[in-house]
Amino acid sequence: MLARLALVLVALSLAAPAAALAQSDPFQSLPPAQQETATTPAVTVSNSANQDNGGLSGLGKAAIVAVGALLLMGIAWLIVRDARARAPVAETEPGPKGTTSPQRHARARAKAKAAKRQRKRNRARR
Repeated sequence: MLARLALVLVALSLAAPAAALAQSDPFQSLPPAQQETATTPAVTVSNSANQDNGGLSGLGKAAIVAVGALLLMGIAWLIVRDARARAPVAETEPGPKGTTSPQRHARARAKAKAAKRQRKRNRARR
């Protein structure tokens, strides 16, 4: 399903119009201004019922907003899913191995303390 969605999005992005050719070189000088001609505008009578602005309808605008919101939510979902999958797992400090009785636990602690004292004694002096 995700692969189909990606394929549709790629197809839609390739169908988008290319950049305007007049903007190919931003460092070109501007073309000279055209001379204004004084002509009287022709009066045309148009019926507003038959006139089409050429803009998007309300439904078209709503569809664009819905697709944009859906795209943003999809991206956010993928980021959160990836972050949760790669988050470090909190490691618990393991106790002495195989200690279930308090006597064993006390012996293991004493052994660890003795090893610490030994390491301290054998440290290099500065």
